[in-house]
Amino acid sequence: MIKQHLHATLVISLILAGCSNGSNSVDSAPSETLPVAVITAPLTADEGDVIALIASLDSDPAGSNTATYQWTQTSGPNVLIDGASSSTASVPIPLLTSNGTITFQVTVTDSAGLSDTETHSVQISPAPLGTLVEIQTEHDDERRIYTVYTPSSVTADAPIIYTLHGASGNMRGYIEEGQTPRRWLTLADENGFVVVIPNGFSVFGDDGLGNLQGWNSFSAFTDADDVGFLLATIDEIAATRTVDTDQVFFTGRSNGGDMAMRMAVERPSKVKAIASYVSNLSNNPVPTPLSLPLPPTFLFMGTEDPISNFDGTPITQSARETVDYFADNTFSVLSPTPAFMMLTDSDPNDGCQIFEQTYEDPAGEPTVVYYEGVGSGHNIPDSDPNVAEPEVVRGTLCRDADGIDLAWDFFQSLK
Repeated sequence: MIKQHLHATLVISLILAGCSNGSNSVDSAPSETLPVAVITAPLTADEGDVIALIASLDSDPAGSNTATYQWTQTSGPNVLIDGASSSTASVPIPLLTSNGTITFQVTVTDSAGLSDTETHSVQISPAPLGTLVEIQTEHDDERRIYTVYTPSSVTADAPIIYTLHGASGNMRGYIEEGQTPRRWLTLADENGFVVVIPNGFSVFGDDGLGNLQGWNSFSAFTDADDVGFLLATIDEIAATRTVDTDQVFFTGRSNGGDMAMRMAVERPSKVKAIASYVSNLSNNPVPTPLSLPLPPTFLFMGTEDPISNFDGTPITQSARETVDYFADNTFSVLSPTPAFMMLTDSDPNDGCQIFEQTYEDPAGEPTVVYYEGVGSGHNIPDSDPNVAEPEVVRGTLCRDADGIDLAWDFFQSLK
């Protein structure tokens, strides 16, 4: 949502005049005039907005352009101030629980060492429900960003669904129009849960805000503290939304699916369940669970995946080994081996058929559901004819089911 801001220009000045000693005729000392600071900034802002604070000198008695600036925050929820020592600072508005006010102060010092201080307040509000809100935060001394979608249907104690992009992708492209993961937003509208789309860290350099991002998963593309970053976002969201932190689900495709697996293996107490698409577990080494049992797990693999090799690689397990790992570590009943059931071949021309294998624990609760796309490439199944066709390198897209809906159905089946 693009919102026009009103701007205010605030000017304050103080003139120190000389004085006379009365009857004695003594020349007055020359008057010394202070500089006059001016702030130009919005009067209102929503969470997720990035506002500009601009300071200048309306009057500069010293006649110099070498003034220095220092911005600080004097009230309101804590915010990050970029460019605090320059004339123009930018401030990303954080997640909010209610309307409020943030007040900023700038001190401007001219070349003669004379200063003027001015303040400015911004009225801040939560973003309208049903909008995508980009939130900047700081974790491990790195600036990070994530998108939050809170539907107008949001419920009390709402679940949180995280959906993670793949390597060299980004949160914006992952859920843009025509992309399969955008289906999570529609399901959120229908079911009242909150969706979080985080941005990974740059696979090329020091950047948490860009568009060529990856995850420090078991098959690491960066060395960022992504586990800590994702856990920190849960806390930020829980402080400002009516969510249930015992109902946090992680999903992802490719490198994002691998990151979902890492969250389940290393932080099982924080994760209700995961859904991983087209990603095999690391074999370098095989991950050791922090505790057992692992959370319930949804897996989709394509037999003709040109990126996540179905039969494994020297550094990744095969699809079958990945399924067996999660079946074993979720305390599934392993014998007899669950049978495969073929889903309805609703699009016989898509070059793909999907088979389902479901594991349960001794109490009959679902633990692992595995979907095998025979003929499928590096994609999430999608029956929508309007969804963007995959790049050639990704191979065949299965049209017989909606992979996002299958995962949501699995999540809903859990107690």
